[in-house]
Amino acid sequence: DIKIDHAGGTVQGTVERQDVAGVGKDIALKGQLETKGVEISAVGANPTAAAGKPDGAAVPARKAARPLTGRLDASTRFDTRAANVAGLLDALQTQSRFSVRNAVLHGIDLARAVQTVGLSRGGETRLDTLAGQLNTHGKAVALNNLVASSGVLSASGNVAMAPSRVLSGRVHVSLGAATLGNAVGVPLVVGGTLDAPEVTLTRAAMVGAAIGTMVLPGVGTGAGASMGDKLGEKLKGLFGK
Repeated sequence: DIKIDHAGGTVQGTVERQDVAGVGKDIALKGQLETKGVEISAVGANPTAAAGKPDGAAVPARKAARPLTGRLDASTRFDTRAANVAGLLDALQTQSRFSVRNAVLHGIDLARAVQTVGLSRGGETRLDTLAGQLNTHGKAVALNNLVASSGVLSASGNVAMAPSRVLSGRVHVSLGAATLGNAVGVPLVVGGTLDAPEVTLTRAAMVGAAIGTMVLPGVGTGAGASMGDKLGEKLKGLFGK
Protein backbone atom coordinates (compact mmCIF):
# COMPACT_ATOMS: atom_id res chain seq x y z
CA ASP A 1 0.00 0.00 0.00
CA ILE A 2 1.23 3.48 -0.83
CA LYS A 3 0.13 7.02 -0.12
CA ILE A 4 1.89 10.12 -1.44
CA ASP A 5 1.10 13.75 -0.65
CA HIS A 6 2.07 15.79 -3.71
CA ALA A 7 1.27 19.23 -5.17
CA GLY A 8 -1.71 19.89 -2.94
CA GLY A 9 -3.30 16.48 -3.45
CA THR A 10 -2.81 12.79 -2.82
CA VAL A 11 -1.92 9.65 -4.77
CA GLN A 12 -2.74 6.37 -3.08
CA GLY A 13 -3.26 2.75 -4.00
CA THR A 14 -1.47 -0.56 -4.23
CA VAL A 15 1.61 -1.86 -6.05
CA GLU A 16 2.19 -5.60 -6.39
CA ARG A 17 5.39 -7.42 -7.29
CA GLN A 18 4.60 -10.38 -9.54
CA ASP A 19 6.51 -13.63 -9.93
CA VAL A 20 7.61 -14.21 -13.52
CA ALA A 21 8.17 -17.91 -14.04
CA GLY A 22 11.01 -19.03 -16.26
CA VAL A 23 12.18 -15.57 -17.34
CA GLY A 24 15.46 -15.12 -15.52
CA LYS A 25 15.43 -12.18 -13.14
CA ASP A 26 12.76 -10.05 -14.81
CA ILE A 27 10.93 -7.62 -12.54
CA ALA A 28 7.17 -7.32 -13.00
CA LEU A 29 4.89 -4.86 -11.23
CA LYS A 30 1.21 -4.00 -11.44
CA GLY A 31 -1.02 -1.72 -9.46
CA GLN A 32 -3.97 0.61 -9.06
CA LEU A 33 -3.72 4.29 -8.09
CA GLU A 34 -6.29 6.95 -7.18
CA THR A 35 -5.23 10.57 -7.70
CA LYS A 36 -7.14 13.34 -5.93
CA GLY A 37 -6.61 17.09 -6.35
CA VAL A 38 -3.01 17.03 -7.60
CA GLU A 39 -1.88 20.19 -9.43
CA ILE A 40 -1.24 18.74 -12.87
CA SER A 41 1.51 21.21 -13.77
CA ALA A 42 3.62 19.74 -10.96
CA VAL A 43 3.38 16.15 -12.25
CA GLY A 44 6.82 15.15 -13.48
CA ALA A 45 8.34 18.49 -12.44
CA ASN A 46 11.98 18.48 -11.42
CA PRO A 47 11.98 18.44 -7.59
CA THR A 48 15.46 19.95 -7.51
CA ALA A 49 14.31 23.08 -9.36
CA ALA A 50 13.54 24.85 -6.09
CA ALA A 51 16.64 23.68 -4.27
CA GLY A 52 18.25 26.50 -2.29
CA LYS A 53 15.31 28.84 -2.98
CA PRO A 54 12.46 30.04 -0.75
CA ASP A 55 9.43 27.76 -0.63
CA GLY A 56 7.40 28.05 -3.82
CA ALA A 57 9.91 30.35 -5.52
CA ALA A 58 10.32 28.04 -8.50
CA VAL A 59 6.66 27.03 -8.84
CA PRO A 60 5.43 29.93 -11.04
CA ALA A 61 8.23 29.35 -13.57
CA ARG A 62 7.47 25.64 -13.73
CA LYS A 63 3.75 26.25 -14.18
CA ALA A 64 4.36 28.76 -16.96
CA ALA A 65 6.33 26.16 -18.89
CA ARG A 66 3.58 23.52 -18.58
CA PRO A 67 0.96 23.06 -21.33
CA LEU A 68 -1.85 22.37 -18.85
CA THR A 69 -2.65 23.51 -15.31
CA GLY A 70 -5.50 22.51 -13.01
CA ARG A 71 -6.41 19.97 -10.33
CA LEU A 72 -6.22 16.35 -11.49
CA ASP A 73 -8.48 13.51 -10.34
CA ALA A 74 -7.74 10.13 -11.91
CA SER A 75 -8.16 6.39 -11.54
CA THR A 76 -5.18 4.53 -13.00
CA ARG A 77 -4.22 0.90 -13.63
CA PHE A 78 -0.63 0.14 -14.58
CA ASP A 79 1.79 -2.69 -15.24
CA THR A 80 5.43 -2.95 -16.24
CA ARG A 81 8.05 -5.62 -16.76
CA ALA A 82 11.77 -5.31 -17.39
CA ALA A 83 15.09 -7.01 -16.75
CA ASN A 84 16.16 -4.31 -14.30
CA VAL A 85 14.80 -1.36 -12.34
CA ALA A 86 16.14 1.16 -14.86
CA GLY A 87 13.99 -0.37 -17.61
CA LEU A 88 10.69 -0.30 -15.69
CA LEU A 89 9.70 3.22 -16.76
CA ASP A 90 10.37 2.54 -20.46
CA ALA A 91 8.15 -0.55 -20.28
CA LEU A 92 5.42 1.09 -18.19
CA GLN A 93 1.87 0.85 -19.53
CA THR A 94 -1.00 2.76 -17.92
CA GLN A 95 -4.72 3.18 -18.45
CA SER A 96 -6.48 6.10 -16.74
CA ARG A 97 -9.85 7.79 -16.55
CA PHE A 98 -9.31 11.40 -15.60
CA SER A 99 -10.84 14.82 -15.08
CA VAL A 100 -9.18 18.19 -14.49
CA ARG A 101 -10.83 20.93 -12.43
CA ASN A 102 -10.17 24.61 -13.23
CA ALA A 103 -8.16 23.55 -16.26
CA VAL A 104 -6.21 26.05 -18.34
CA LEU A 105 -4.72 24.92 -21.66
CA HIS A 106 -1.62 27.04 -22.31
CA GLY A 107 -0.16 27.72 -25.73
CA ILE A 108 -3.39 27.53 -27.72
CA ASP A 109 -6.69 29.45 -27.92
CA LEU A 110 -9.45 27.15 -29.20
CA ALA A 111 -12.08 29.90 -29.31
CA ARG A 112 -9.83 32.04 -31.53
CA ALA A 113 -9.16 29.03 -33.75
CA VAL A 114 -12.91 28.70 -34.37
CA GLN A 115 -13.47 32.43 -34.83
CA THR A 116 -10.64 32.84 -37.33
CA VAL A 117 -11.17 29.42 -38.96
CA GLY A 118 -7.45 29.04 -39.47
CA LEU A 119 -4.05 28.44 -37.92
CA SER A 120 -3.82 29.16 -34.22
CA ARG A 121 -0.72 29.34 -32.05
CA GLY A 122 -0.29 30.91 -28.64
CA GLY A 123 -2.85 32.15 -26.14
CA GLU A 124 -4.72 29.98 -23.66
CA THR A 125 -8.06 28.23 -23.19
CA ARG A 126 -9.80 28.19 -19.82
CA LEU A 127 -12.08 25.20 -19.32
CA ASP A 128 -14.83 24.50 -16.80
CA THR A 129 -14.62 20.77 -17.53
CA LEU A 130 -11.96 18.53 -19.07
CA ALA A 131 -12.17 14.74 -18.97
CA GLY A 132 -11.23 11.66 -20.95
CA GLN A 133 -9.14 8.51 -21.09
CA LEU A 134 -5.35 8.44 -21.09
CA ASN A 135 -3.23 5.48 -22.12
CA THR A 136 0.57 5.42 -22.04
CA HIS A 137 3.24 3.02 -23.25
CA GLY A 138 6.64 4.23 -22.17
CA LYS A 139 6.86 7.83 -23.39
CA ALA A 140 4.04 7.48 -25.94
CA VAL A 141 0.72 8.97 -24.84
CA ALA A 142 -2.81 8.64 -26.26
CA LEU A 143 -5.72 10.82 -25.09
CA ASN A 144 -9.07 9.37 -26.18
CA ASN A 145 -12.70 10.43 -25.83
CA LEU A 146 -11.68 13.91 -24.75
CA VAL A 147 -14.52 16.22 -23.76
CA ALA A 148 -14.08 19.83 -22.70
CA SER A 149 -16.36 22.81 -22.20
CA SER A 150 -16.32 26.39 -21.02
CA GLY A 151 -19.33 28.66 -21.42
CA VAL A 152 -20.37 28.49 -25.08
CA LEU A 153 -17.22 26.56 -26.09
CA SER A 154 -17.22 22.77 -26.28
CA ALA A 155 -14.69 20.37 -27.75
CA SER A 156 -14.19 16.65 -28.27
CA GLY A 157 -11.60 14.49 -29.97
CA ASN A 158 -8.49 12.33 -29.71
CA VAL A 159 -4.86 13.41 -29.40
CA ALA A 160 -1.61 11.39 -29.35
CA MET A 161 1.91 12.33 -28.32
CA ALA A 162 4.93 10.44 -29.70
CA PRO A 163 8.02 9.80 -27.55
CA SER A 164 9.58 12.76 -29.40
CA ARG A 165 6.77 14.96 -27.89
CA VAL A 166 5.27 15.55 -31.36
CA LEU A 167 1.47 15.89 -31.25
CA SER A 168 -1.10 14.51 -33.67
CA GLY A 169 -4.86 14.15 -33.62
CA ARG A 170 -8.20 15.77 -34.40
CA VAL A 171 -10.63 17.78 -32.30
CA HIS A 172 -14.02 19.22 -33.11
CA VAL A 173 -14.64 22.59 -31.47
CA SER A 174 -18.03 24.30 -31.28
CA LEU A 175 -18.63 27.90 -30.31
CA GLY A 176 -22.19 29.05 -29.66
CA ALA A 177 -25.41 27.87 -28.09
CA ALA A 178 -25.97 24.42 -29.56
CA THR A 179 -29.38 24.15 -27.87
CA LEU A 180 -30.55 27.13 -29.90
CA GLY A 181 -29.24 25.66 -33.13
CA ASN A 182 -26.69 28.36 -33.83
CA ALA A 183 -23.44 26.70 -32.70
CA VAL A 184 -20.49 26.99 -35.09
CA GLY A 185 -18.48 23.76 -35.21
CA VAL A 186 -15.02 23.57 -36.72
CA PRO A 187 -12.86 20.44 -37.21
CA LEU A 188 -9.22 21.00 -36.33
CA VAL A 189 -6.01 19.01 -36.79
CA VAL A 190 -3.70 19.03 -33.77
CA GLY A 191 0.02 19.36 -34.52
CA GLY A 192 3.23 20.89 -33.29
CA THR A 193 4.84 19.68 -30.08
CA LEU A 194 3.85 19.51 -26.44
CA ASP A 195 5.86 22.68 -25.80
CA ALA A 196 4.48 24.52 -28.87
CA PRO A 197 1.08 23.05 -29.86
CA GLU A 198 -0.88 24.30 -32.86
CA VAL A 199 -4.21 23.60 -34.52
CA THR A 200 -5.16 24.00 -38.17
CA LEU A 201 -8.15 23.23 -40.35
CA THR A 202 -8.15 19.99 -42.28
CA ARG A 203 -7.56 20.49 -46.01
CA ALA A 204 -11.16 19.61 -46.80
CA ALA A 205 -12.39 22.05 -44.16
CA MET A 206 -10.25 24.82 -45.69
CA VAL A 207 -11.96 24.28 -49.04
CA GLY A 208 -15.39 24.26 -47.38
CA ALA A 209 -14.61 27.40 -45.39
CA ALA A 210 -13.55 29.24 -48.53
CA ILE A 211 -16.73 28.23 -50.36
CA GLY A 212 -18.88 29.08 -47.32
CA THR A 213 -17.30 32.53 -47.09
CA MET A 214 -18.04 33.25 -50.75
CA VAL A 215 -21.63 32.05 -50.51
CA LEU A 216 -22.47 33.57 -47.13
CA PRO A 217 -19.66 35.72 -45.65
CA GLY A 218 -19.13 35.25 -41.93
CA VAL A 219 -21.98 32.86 -41.13
CA GLY A 220 -21.14 30.41 -43.89
CA THR A 221 -17.45 30.10 -43.03
CA GLY A 222 -17.78 27.77 -40.05
CA ALA A 223 -20.63 25.79 -41.61
CA GLY A 224 -18.62 25.38 -44.79
CA ALA A 225 -15.60 24.17 -42.83
CA SER A 226 -17.69 21.51 -41.12
CA MET A 227 -19.38 20.40 -44.35
CA GLY A 228 -16.07 20.39 -46.18
CA ASP A 229 -14.47 18.16 -43.58
CA LYS A 230 -17.33 15.65 -43.77
CA LEU A 231 -17.10 15.60 -47.55
CA GLY A 232 -13.33 15.22 -47.33
CA GLU A 233 -13.74 12.13 -45.17
CA LYS A 234 -15.74 10.55 -47.98
CA LEU A 235 -13.40 11.76 -50.74
CA LYS A 236 -9.94 11.51 -49.17
CA GLY A 237 -8.38 10.84 -52.53
CA LEU A 238 -9.44 14.29 -53.67
CA PHE A 239 -9.00 16.47 -50.57
CA GLY A 240 -6.29 14.63 -48.63
CA LYS A 241 -6.46 14.43 -44.86
